[in-house]
Amino acid sequence: MTPRDWFKDHQRVLVYPPGAGGEYITAVLNSQDLAQNFSFSKMAPGRNRYSSHNSFPGHPILFKEAQRLPERAGEWTDECRLNFKNEMEIKRFLKEQDPKNHWKQETGNPDVGKVIREQPGKGKYETINTVFVENAKWFPTHYDYNVFREPVWKWLDYDNPYWTIHWSMCIFFKGATHRDIAKISHEWYTDFPEMSWHPERNIYRNYYNQKYPNSRINVDDLEFRNKTRYINWAEDNLKAMNKYLVDNDRLDDMNQDCWRYLNEEMPR
Repeated sequence: MTPRDWFKDHQRVLVYPPGAGGEYITAVLNSQDLAQNFSFSKMAPGRNRYSSHNSFPGHPILFKEAQRLPERAGEWTDECRLNFKNEMEIKRFLKEQDPKNHWKQETGNPDVGKVIREQPGKGKYETINTVFVENAKWFPTHYDYNVFREPVWKWLDYDNPYWTIHWSMCIFFKGATHRDIAKISHEWYTDFPEMSWHPERNIYRNYYNQKYPNSRINVDDLEFRNKTRYINWAEDNLKAMNKYLVDNDRLDDMNQDCWRYLNEEMPR
């Protein structure tokens, strides 16, 4: 570790595209299981309640700053608009924005790694429930802020194009209160599904494959799946989506080819 490094070499930052379950993955790798701590099953049966933990340190501040900046060509998330010289520059920026260091309490902190408070997610059908863990070693984020380095930073990839569809539907589902996921499903094309949904998935993947081909974590790797129970997470997503569609009497409006693909073509 050099003076420019904020994260220690035994810690890990997982870069993942929105909807891919990066918060779930890092929660599992941090040995957290929300089902043991909260009675979410009583609150919302059928939803995916195994979710998140501490986010990337200071993420709300960084995200707010990113949204203030103009869009960049080739971005897959707002955070792509932020670039720093090194990890310590990110830390200095956060301190300047919040001198009282509330950002450490709200999102976790690689310096101390202590549990600060718990904040269950809101909304009956949400798939994200933030809670902070003690001694976190994994931190999720959507972009490397131009400070990607080994061995700390890793990025999430896939082999099977199915995940492009699943991850995209997860994004639509999270915003179900103002997006009609049944209507969105009709924008799906059966001939080349991996090319028709969220092209930024391919932008993200091409970027990291070209720059950091040896730093990827593959969701289709059997050892990774077993370690994180990733297929269980994906199955729970479909159960939660089904519950939402049934409860809102929209299942029949769903594009049945798309729904069949999501349920039957998962690379189990």
